[in-house]
Amino acid sequence: MTSLFGGYYHAAGQGWIVADAPGPNIYVEALMDFGEGVGETAHSWSVTLGGAPVGAHPAGIMWLPGTALAGGAIVGGFDIAPALLGKTSRERFRAILKIV
Repeated sequence: MTSLFGGYYHAAGQGWIVADAPGPNIYVEALMDFGEGVGETAHSWSVTLGGAPVGAHPAGIMWLPGTALAGGAIVGGFDIAPALLGKTSRERFRAILKIV
């Protein structure tokens, strides 16, 4: 894995900075675009490493339902308060995953 970003981050009440060398933590942050998932209700989100998309999807899509991925391993799964997504919804998800 190659780091393609740098700088300071804030998650879970703690400040973080990108390390110079590989370490035991993976910082994950994703922001839905306006109108993405309109009419759907999000109950949870997860991080899957090594999966492959099933079927055709729009270029640049950031979110896929679990049934749209084959293989890989879920390395983080998080329940959230149900959120009905609309045209002006913009949900942000952040997590720090520790490799053990």
